[in-house]
Amino acid sequence: MSLRLGVLVTVLACSVSGCFLFHRNKTTPQQELFEALNRGDGPRATQLWLAMSPEDRVKFNRGEGITPAVPPQEAIKKLSEMQPDEMQGQITIKPPNAGGTLLDLPQLTGHPATAPAPSGAPQTPVEPEQP
Repeated sequence: MSLRLGVLVTVLACSVSGCFLFHRNKTTPQQELFEALNRGDGPRATQLWLAMSPEDRVKFNRGEGITPAVPPQEAIKKLSEMQPDEMQGQITIKPPNAGGTLLDLPQLTGHPATAPAPSGAPQTPVEPEQP
């Protein structure tokens, strides 16, 4: 009886571990290509495009297999909260758990943002006056 139970437990353990091998959360080729394009990684995007099957390319052109960085409900919520005069120009909605950008550094460090010097003006150091 114990041998039979041991074999049953072994078979059950192998089947459960095999399930993990076949049902992983694998990203689609369309998602990988989309992420490579967003990062500006042209060579990687080209490799992915050339490795994609014609069916996968059609799916990419249709937007299938790509998950948005921002859930649609959150985008609708942000847009509905905005005033009409705020909707002029480009609107950027940060995805949840997104890291900061270089533009966020002054706020994160507590230093006030300073305006950059005009690019056409020469940069000369100011010498203190001597008494």
